[in-house]
Amino acid sequence: MVENNQDIVEYLSSADDIKQALINLDPTTHLARTALEYAINNSMIDVLDHLIEKLSACENEESQNWAEVYRIDREVVKGNLSLIEATSTLTYIRTESKEINTFRKVLQLYNYYDLKSFEMISSMSELVRKEIEQLEDSYMKSSLLTRFNLIMQSVYVHLNQLELSRDYGKLIINNEVNELAKGIAFRSLGNSFIQSSMDFALEFLYKSKEKFLNLRHHVELTHTQRSINFAHCYWNKPEKFSRTSPYNALEEKQGYAFYLIKTKDFQEAETLLNEVKQEISNDFQLGFHYYYRGLLENSEKRYYESVTHFKKAGDYYYRNLPLLELKKLGVNKVVLDALRV
Repeated sequence: MVENNQDIVEYLSSADDIKQALINLDPTTHLARTALEYAINNSMIDVLDHLIEKLSACENEESQNWAEVYRIDREVVKGNLSLIEATSTLTYIRTESKEINTFRKVLQLYNYYDLKSFEMISSMSELVRKEIEQLEDSYMKSSLLTRFNLIMQSVYVHLNQLELSRDYGKLIINNEVNELAKGIAFRSLGNSFIQSSMDFALEFLYKSKEKFLNLRHHVELTHTQRSINFAHCYWNKPEKFSRTSPYNALEEKQGYAFYLIKTKDFQEAETLLNEVKQEISNDFQLGFHYYYRGLLENSEKRYYESVTHFKKAGDYYYRNLPLLELKKLGVNKVVLDALRV
């Protein structure tokens, strides 16, 4: 008999077939609710979708609420729900569970990250951290803390607080967390070195790639390959650019435009940048658009536009890209220092 307060790791420690054990859980129990998080962390997406449906259909209101929160997250991942709609919907879910209420706020941090509202996350983060710390020790608390650390690691890259970001990354990698989290942490570590050391950047990015290859996690693998491609182009090694997947996402198309510029295929780069302009939905993406435009046109005006949009997004790290190009064009140091603030 499954105890309602039993921890998921303890329960599965003696299971011969973990997936079958998860699928057969009583949907009204806390164990089944926690299993939703376990399935995500271990890339068991088929199990996750099964559990969401099973908990949604049961008569326990708390299980239904947990299933709804995870369903919303899945709909965002699948592209069926916008980030703004998801963030708004999560706000109005009512539940007595401290764990799922905290999880909702962690998901909102991730949605704000995808919306590139970095300073918004920074302002909310301390409140969310305190809520996680107040939870009873459990698998769910440990997982939420890992999720929180991952998002803050990445946010601090954008805020150009690189040592703080790297501290978060090392904390994740050195603790007993799932391989998915380690792969993401390695990627953020690599990104934090892209502008200062190609060797360090690629060392961590290839560790990230290895994790996702082993996990067969195509989405995260694509994101890491995107960072590897950017690093190669940034350090003038475009011949090592690799198109390992269909390039449908805006950021992947922009990254390919960067490659075309670096290989001096200017006409195709301009055509591509013109095509993707209509897909841009936030200032962070516009920051990259005008940075690539600046490289393409050798245009001081375009670099200023890039700085402006990175600034509106609250990004301080990638803002350095157009600032470096403005420095090469001889812009006064006083002006550049003012643009960094």
